[in-house]
Amino acid sequence: MGSYGAGGTHLDARRPVRGIALDIGSSRTRAWAPGAGVFADVPSTAVRRGRVSDDSSQLSLLKRLAASAPGGESHDTVVMLTHPVLAAPAEREAARRVVAGLGPVRVIAVDSARAAAAYAAPPGGGPLLVVDLGARLTEVTLVVDGHVQDARLAELGMDDLPGHDGAPDAVVGTAADMVADMWREDGTGAVRGALRRG
Repeated sequence: MGSYGAGGTHLDARRPVRGIALDIGSSRTRAWAPGAGVFADVPSTAVRRGRVSDDSSQLSLLKRLAASAPGGESHDTVVMLTHPVLAAPAEREAARRVVAGLGPVRVIAVDSARAAAAYAAPPGGGPLLVVDLGARLTEVTLVVDGHVQDARLAELGMDDLPGHDGAPDAVVGTAADMVADMWREDGTGAVRGALRRG
């Protein structure tokens, strides 16, 4: 029995399946595959502050990446797509729609903070603070046992710095302010626990 991808696309259970993870950032689009690691790291063509701004241009880029992915066209494809943790439903759907344009794919969407936490989670679980200093967004997320407990977003990133190579004081300061706000509003001690872990 097959399974269905975006838009009801039928995936044939008799064909091999390849997996691709996509991180569509404001500055770079990265693609990863099991056994190959990061096989593409290219400039994003149509993403502004974490939002797809031109579907056709971004789809064209993704088609080139998918064609170069390990496994070739003889495989059905499962795509894991990351998005900003506070992306609005319409923004998430726009990204899924672009990925669905690749053809017979099943799209699994996960926010980038939980993806990072899953990779970096300490033994035994517990609270984790994920700070993402992106090109045009800064996010701070408190993840507890795989669940987002609190998240903050600022539309400021490293590309907003004068000359792109100055000291990142404004971005780091913004992230620190968001952590401090979380600390003040945290009634469970999870932020303190996450900071103790480092």
